Amino acid sequence: MLKVIIKNLLDYLLRPFSKDLSFFIYIFCLCSLLDILAWGYYGDIVFAIYMGLHGFILCYYTCLITIWPKCEKYNRWIKGILIALGWINVGIDLICHLKLKTGFSYDMVGIVLATNKQEIGEFINTFFSFDIILWLIICVCVILTIRKITGHYYLTLYKFRYIFLLIVIAGCCVTFINKSNNWGRLFFLKPLLFMSYDLPPSLGKYYSELFLEIDRQKTPDNICVIIGESFSKGHSSLYGYEKETNPKLHVLVRDSSLVVNKHVTSPGTHTIASLPMFMSTLGLDDTQQKKWYEYTTLIEILSKSGYKTHWVSNQSRKGVYDNVASRYAELCDTSIFINSFNGMNVKTHDDMILPALSGIKKEKKGVYFIHLMGSHYEFNKRYPANFSIFNQGDYTGYPKHQRYNLATYDNSIRYNDSIVNEIIKYFENEESIVYYFSDHGLDVYNSSEDYIGHATGRPESVEAGIQIPFLIWMSKEYINKHQNEYERIRLRSDSTFNMRIFTRLLMEDVGIGCYTINRQQLTNDEK
Repeated sequence: MLKVIIKNLLDYLLRPFSKDLSFFIYIFCLCSLLDILAWGYYGDIVFAIYMGLHGFILCYYTCLITIWPKCEKYNRWIKGILIALGWINVGIDLICHLKLKTGFSYDMVGIVLATNKQEIGEFINTFFSFDIILWLIICVCVILTIRKITGHYYLTLYKFRYIFLLIVIAGCCVTFINKSNNWGRLFFLKPLLFMSYDLPPSLGKYYSELFLEIDRQKTPDNICVIIGESFSKGHSSLYGYEKETNPKLHVLVRDSSLVVNKHVTSPGTHTIASLPMFMSTLGLDDTQQKKWYEYTTLIEILSKSGYKTHWVSNQSRKGVYDNVASRYAELCDTSIFINSFNGMNVKTHDDMILPALSGIKKEKKGVYFIHLMGSHYEFNKRYPANFSIFNQGDYTGYPKHQRYNLATYDNSIRYNDSIVNEIIKYFENEESIVYYFSDHGLDVYNSSEDYIGHATGRPESVEAGIQIPFLIWMSKEYINKHQNEYERIRLRSDSTFNMRIFTRLLMEDVGIGCYTINRQQLTNDEK
């Protein structure tokens, strides 16, 4: 009796290998082949094997489900859906490994879902190219050939069915021991990540009960926070870059009104990861056990300290899902988005910020958050024609395929220099302090001669992606009234820190002490 039970159990467990081994191997290739080859190419053989085990287990259970009912029509439908999802998976993996030099991750879901229609077009132009199409054709030929071969040599491969089952068991053991979070990288789970992504809620639905200690002798009339985009400080002449990308800000450094902080990094390599750190007390909590939107925001603190708050942005209010930035903007007394509702303006350079800023009524105490388009790719769209200062001929020491991107990227930095300078001029005749930093940097051929874009998972790429400029400008009136703070800010320029502490840093600079007693979601009556 026991032998019969064991035999029946083994027969059932071996069904993915005995009923349709060709289909199992086909799905496994679609699920994991590119990941295994890519991670092996990166030199991480252990992780390549690990991802292979993940894919093997997932395909095993998937195939086990498809042969459960005795219904051929059902089986055909399920197999068709799995094959379609598998080829989508191949396309995603090709883009990730060829263009981003890393595997798919949860962070990429947030980046895609926060991308508006205009940015999608730029994304396609940047990452979809002839080499992607060529490699896709190669993948189709290879994978279909593998399936044909496995079908032809089915009886030979069938002899290894017990070894295949041992691989499944070994993979389950490894996963159980490690409790890996890599399942989301695989196969049909990638679309599920898009459907399960944590959407940004309205921050106005939360209320913080604050205890404030305000030193009115330190609070300036105007605070301006300029948030740049994709500015790597390695391309700033303020930080020693060979090209003169910051001529106007150099003038402010020479007259001692602009302080250049030398050793500052971003808390994230893309906007969604870094912005909540800048704009709330999230970065001050080492445990971070709460959701990002459950932390007290910088806007709330400044508003309850007596400031009128304003947000002016040259980025779109909406992405496929609501942008995280727009959630913070909604908390301000005034919010202006230069780009239209769906981001369909063809080109809106950052100089459009200036008339919008001038149109805001000046308050006795005002805070101005300015969100620039900065150096978002495609770089050639980030500046007008008269700022084509650099050209490919200026980069003869670099590989030929890099020169255009380097020239256009540096032109966007040069244009950004002029915009930041114009914003500073707007506050120069009043008691004002202006902060400028980028949300993140870029990997500008730092990790590979062929890659430029958001940082990938590779250490050298991440290091490049977090290197950002951090500048503080103070008006003459501010310096005269706050000599001690001015000297302290200048002395701090040699300190090493991460911008996750920005909320606390700004509060210290302007004399605000804050303690969150309670933060909770508002009830329907309170809303």
